[in-house]
Amino acid sequence: MRISGIKVGTVTAQSLDPENYKAVISFTVRDDVKLPADSTAVVASEGLLGGNYLELKPGYEEDLLKPGATVLYTQGSLDILGLVGRFIGNTDKPAEKKDTATPASPVAQ
Repeated sequence: MRISGIKVGTVTAQSLDPENYKAVISFTVRDDVKLPADSTAVVASEGLLGGNYLELKPGYEEDLLKPGATVLYTQGSLDILGLVGRFIGNTDKPAEKKDTATPASPVAQ
């Protein structure tokens, strides 16, 4: 658990919700870290070959998350290796010719 790259907490449990197949993550955050209720949890990557971690992005609400509360805003991880693989896989294909003509503008008469 990090905020701006600084470790502020720990993932304590992870499971899969059998009804909707979404990840359910439990975590603790240091006592001195107060998170606004509209904070976001993002699965982030340490780099191309690194692992993933949970990044917290504080929101702007004055109300704070209380112990046991649910983070409502989440974002999954980006598949960097998949994107790089697609990019590399497309380099040997000839570029598609794009139509650069612009449609004619209507002329007022």
